[in-house]
Amino acid sequence: MTDEAQRSITIGMASAGDRLVAVGERGVILLSDDHGQSWRQVPSPVSVTLTAIDFVNEQLGWAVGHSGVVLHTRDGGETWEKQYDGIRAAKAIDARVGEITSEMTEDEAWPLQNYANLLVEDGPDKPFLDVLFLDEKQGFIIGAFGLAFRTENGGLTWQPWFEQLENPDMLHLYRLSSNGTSMAMVGEQGLYLRADGPDERFFQHQTPYSGSFFTISPVNSGDWLLAGLRGNAFIHSPSDDSFKKLPANSGISINGSFAVTDERVLLVDQAGNVYQAGVEKLSLSPIPMRSLPPSSTLISSGDGAFVAATFRGPIRFDAQALSTEPGEQQ
Repeated sequence: MTDEAQRSITIGMASAGDRLVAVGERGVILLSDDHGQSWRQVPSPVSVTLTAIDFVNEQLGWAVGHSGVVLHTRDGGETWEKQYDGIRAAKAIDARVGEITSEMTEDEAWPLQNYANLLVEDGPDKPFLDVLFLDEKQGFIIGAFGLAFRTENGGLTWQPWFEQLENPDMLHLYRLSSNGTSMAMVGEQGLYLRADGPDERFFQHQTPYSGSFFTISPVNSGDWLLAGLRGNAFIHSPSDDSFKKLPANSGISINGSFAVTDERVLLVDQAGNVYQAGVEKLSLSPIPMRSLPPSSTLISSGDGAFVAATFRGPIRFDAQALSTEPGEQQ
């Protein structure tokens, strides 16, 4: 616990009912009950960086981060317990690889066996980078080096999920999203995977850009907005598997996105600039305001404004003015 927690690096944010919850460097967890105008720190069971957080209702939430940790809260973020870690994750993958390679040839089995062996030998140094729960029981976590797990009992147990992903090179997986029916995720080297449901296999779509994508949001009519390195952003329409490029104004990498409506998405880049994407007009325009500190993601404050997770803590803002004082209404 520290008096400087409000100014520490924050990376992930989520809404727990009317409450906002932010997580970040050194295991810091922050809560706001006034739409992001002020924040208070709560104890965390870990001191590693936390990267992402998700709530299914105002009480039940999960956070993930470095060393393969998974944290869980049952009281809206007031208290947290560790559910999982990288040591158990590596052992689970090693066991699953042993099962599925028992009937493979040596050449077929070697890549998977090598992958599992490295995870076990390296220890818990691989981060989870995103978490998504569809309901109180069914959830997913993804991360570096193709890490992917699924739970069907609220995180009491986690099963390796890499077999469901068309990701043979075990590329980093950065963000996972759902539109209520289908699911999609993005990763490094232009990786973009999509499935028609949580029980279906995730297949690759060949993207027009080979750089990493860091964020993805569902937009109108089952389409997806994906964005990442050098400001590259595209609208993908699964109906005809087409990609439409949004104009990249700055060339600065886009880290996070938030769908305000089906046709309006806000995005934030590594320099703290906030953009508004128009889905129908294929526009990407900077919001006229002073830049935030370098930012990871953003969400709605719940009262008409927005809050960004930045290198100087969570900052509330609107489209007109901005102060860089954490917790201050903008």
